[in-house]
Amino acid sequence: MLHEKIARQFFAAAEAGDTKDLREVCAPDMTARQNNASAMGLTDLLHFTLAVKRAIPDFHYENCICSGTDSGFVEEHDIVGTLPDGNRLFMRLCVVAIIEGGQIVSMHEYADSYGARGLIKAVSEGG
Repeated sequence: MLHEKIARQFFAAAEAGDTKDLREVCAPDMTARQNNASAMGLTDLLHFTLAVKRAIPDFHYENCICSGTDSGFVEEHDIVGTLPDGNRLFMRLCVVAIIEGGQIVSMHEYADSYGARGLIKAVSEGG
């Protein structure tokens, strides 16, 4: 299914910190929200992705379950990696995305807030 292919492209680019590929798969005016926080635009999402990759070079996704929908996709996965203090990052995440014209226009992430504490600290401290 096309929407599952776009999901794979998005997450592969995010995992690699590849902003060029992220720009291709996301609409220029896309919005993203994490746990219903304020919306991020594409530029903010790209900066956040790079900050995560700098802070946690081995950041990656495991146990991915993706389902294409008529309007986009839903994916559950684990985010794992090694935090700057040497502890293991483990966080469950669910992403709901809307796709129009072959690009992601809206994305909502619902993350395990307890598991996100280490990631938030690492990114805010700059790795």
